[in-house]
Amino acid sequence: MNKKVGYDAISAAWYDLFQSPVDPQEQQRANFFRSFIQPGQVALDVGAGTGLIALPLARGGAFVTCIDNAETMLYALLIKAAQEPELLPRLDLIAAHAAEISLQTTFHLIYNCGMFHGLSFDEQAQFLKR
Repeated sequence: MNKKVGYDAISAAWYDLFQSPVDPQEQQRANFFRSFIQPGQVALDVGAGTGLIALPLARGGAFVTCIDNAETMLYALLIKAAQEPELLPRLDLIAAHAAEISLQTTFHLIYNCGMFHGLSFDEQAQFLKR
């Protein structure tokens, strides 16, 4: 797995200080995506990070597959989710590069909130083909 510069254990620990889940803009973003999925449906969060979108969707009853290239971001997401144990069965965390993963699942909602611009043109094309 490739490691993105800046997404190590330190940045994962500090990430939510700069992208706070209680920030009105982040809440608005989460509400936007929540409006596209119903309880019991399945979403794919590509570049899930610390779960700023995935956790609110899971709280609403959706099942969310979270993909992130940075394992430390997924660890941070897992720590947050563990504080709400009822969410754990609704989350599937996958450490992988978005352009390299192939899932044999149908999703009701697929979204990406920030990692796409960090991909090379070739990686963007691979990601979109998948």
